Amino acid sequence: MLTDIKCRTEKAVGGKEKKIGDGFGLYLLVKPSGSKLWQMAYRFNGRQKKLSFGIYGSDDEGRVSLATARKKRDEAKRRCQERGKAREGKRPPLRILGG
Repeated sequence: MLTDIKCRTEKAVGGKEKKIGDGFGLYLLVKPSGSKLWQMAYRFNGRQKKLSFGIYGSDDEGRVSLATARKKRDEAKRRCQERGKAREGKRPPLRILGG
């Protein structure tokens, strides 16, 4: 599980993007340019998809904090489960990766 200090200090190495997982599909994508983005990985119809929540930072700066990203992940997970139940029998349900 991530901490705010780890999110702030993490850097991409060697010019490659770095993913730091928090659990249940949520991760912080650290780009070589220094930007940090919240994303969530999930599967739909057997294909991997991702959902973006915004740029990492404090909420008062108009960005997405660790706590807010977790709330958004939980809300997205709940919506995915509801959507899967509504479509039962039509398509395979959505599946959250990492949890």
